[in-house]
Amino acid sequence: MRKPTEVFHHMQTSRFLTRTRELMSQRAGVATSVSELIVSITVKTVIISALVGIVGATIGFSVMAQENTHHSVSQQAGTIRFTEDVKSADMVIGKSIGGKARQAALLTNVSGPKCRVKVWRDVDAGNGKSDLVVDNFSQPGACSASTPIPDTASGRAIILDDVAPNVFSYTSVANRIVTFDDLSVAALGGDAKTGNVVRPVSISQEDWDDKRPQTVTLNVSSNNKELTKYTKNAKFVGQTKFVNYAQAAPNQKYVPPAGTPGLPPDPTPVQIPAITVTRTSSTSSTAYGGLREGIDFAFTGGQCAGGINSVGTVKWTATSPSTGVASKSVAIDAVLGAAASTGTINGVPNGTTGTVTVSLTCGTNKDVTKASTTYVQTLPATVLTVKAGATPEKHVLTWTDVSSLVATYDLVWSSDNGLIASGTPLVSDITAQTYTTSQPSGTTYGATTNYRVVPTVNGRGAGSDTASISNAWPATPTPGTFKWTVVSGTKGSADWAYATSCPAGTTLYNKMYKSLHWPSKSYDATSGVWDDTGWVTTTARANYTPTGQYQDYPFRYSVQAMCKSASTGNTSAVKTVQSPQFDAGYLQPAAPTWAGPATMKQTCRNYYINWPSGCSPKVDGIILKYTTYCPAGSDLYDTYALSIKPSGENTGMVQFNNGDGWEWQKGYAKADRMAEYRDAKYMCTSPWNHSAWSKTTTHFIEVIDP
Repeated sequence: MRKPTEVFHHMQTSRFLTRTRELMSQRAGVATSVSELIVSITVKTVIISALVGIVGATIGFSVMAQENTHHSVSQQAGTIRFTEDVKSADMVIGKSIGGKARQAALLTNVSGPKCRVKVWRDVDAGNGKSDLVVDNFSQPGACSASTPIPDTASGRAIILDDVAPNVFSYTSVANRIVTFDDLSVAALGGDAKTGNVVRPVSISQEDWDDKRPQTVTLNVSSNNKELTKYTKNAKFVGQTKFVNYAQAAPNQKYVPPAGTPGLPPDPTPVQIPAITVTRTSSTSSTAYGGLREGIDFAFTGGQCAGGINSVGTVKWTATSPSTGVASKSVAIDAVLGAAASTGTINGVPNGTTGTVTVSLTCGTNKDVTKASTTYVQTLPATVLTVKAGATPEKHVLTWTDVSSLVATYDLVWSSDNGLIASGTPLVSDITAQTYTTSQPSGTTYGATTNYRVVPTVNGRGAGSDTASISNAWPATPTPGTFKWTVVSGTKGSADWAYATSCPAGTTLYNKMYKSLHWPSKSYDATSGVWDDTGWVTTTARANYTPTGQYQDYPFRYSVQAMCKSASTGNTSAVKTVQSPQFDAGYLQPAAPTWAGPATMKQTCRNYYINWPSGCSPKVDGIILKYTTYCPAGSDLYDTYALSIKPSGENTGMVQFNNGDGWEWQKGYAKADRMAEYRDAKYMCTSPWNHSAWSKTTTHFIEVIDP
């Protein structure tokens, strides 16, 4: 805690010489909360004797250059109201905003019990203006350090309008400045060289150590800087009713030492207004699930009069479970001043509910002041880890413990493979912190399994974050080593092999595309697709018999392969491989058959029909007629027949459907007008290739003179 330079204001010494008027007032408890940057003052006045002390209120008020009677009256009324609000408060709570005390909350206990809260502060009124207001709230329960101080408006009364942002200041009973960010006090004077502050002899040690604000001051100034406008400058001052025990005579406390015969009984510590219990941040307690099994406590009040230390214990006792868990306690000594008493109790198991009781006495006095509160030590969320097991269908789950008490665990799971719905129970009430799951073969590939562990201690459950694990498919089997085998004619089969297989519980599927592409004979997967078998489980072979014009057409196969789970329908990645280019070939056409001759008139007298024109004399001749057998979609490419004279002389090649130039002249003998045609054959052609020569006619054709 930072301790600013303290300075004492000697001009205030005379005020402390009059402190004997305050002998009858008892020092009250003080509640504080550093996180809210507040100082909470619990007020409790105990009459010690018949002496009656009246604590006055001092009001300082200054108004400069006022031109408006209304605002002057408002300031006067605000001063009176502020003074009364401060004096009647049972607790004063300050709040720092931007390093300055910008708000004062005045808390008063009323029947119910309820806490009446008045909050003095300035608020934004728009157009760059601010108003000084009082917001009024009513909160359930007695006033305490934990009483909510809302930032909203409720029962708002405007005290002054168009004011500059206000700043409150607080001084203790010893006229030391009270700051709220670190709960420290500083004096108004001191040694400028050393910065040391020495308590004046006229001020009691109790007053000097007291950090409660006794005087609350609010400086109010106008937000309007125009000299022609009224100026609203004022100082509101209020004094609390909080006082300490003072000395009745030099070296003699008004409250006598404990056990003095004939004097009042030994003092009892004042009321303990509130106990705060939180999970410990100390590293001395064992951690489960990242949370320490211990508690930190803080409480206010419990002071003894006359400088006597209060001593006692803070005890934690388990109420659930009601048996089997030992109580824990620590000793408390010297609860003095306004600061909260704090401590730590180790060994408060996670998952328990218990009572924290503060018991205090003054010295050896047997009169005890007690206060208690219920505290629940919550369970942490366990941390779940999932790893792959011995097979893809097995997962190993481990999780962290949550308490020193025995915990049981329920496991739930789900999977996006469609077989395990979300939140399906897996196992219940196990005490181990590990478990291995098992699923059917082939059902985890391509799927994510989610797990969650729910621990229970003493009937209280917690949870874990969902832990997930995904099982990827192994590499898809790849088609390879393609081969084309001719079975007969153009009928054949394309075969391939797989170096690997699909994992257990799954089936290999493939799809074959047969693609024919011309004229480049290069394969293009996006064009020329001629056949698609669809996904089938028949693997490693595709049969094909080219017919018609597709004889001798170049082709290849594109094979796609994947693995599929019959249980889930999940499939692996598709592997696509193209085969080499195949050609089933062109079948040899069948032998031509003789279809008979036809008379051809006025043919040149020579052996061939294609002799240059103009030859003479012209004679009658014959045309060779043959039937051919080219596949559908192809054409006759070339023909050939050997023409032989009756004398046996080879006269040359004659094409089908063309004439032979043998003359038929009258007067020749019949035998002289005969001709032979042998070795007739032909070729077929398609747009991309032609066949070999057809089979040859094996017999001669005899042509008889018609």
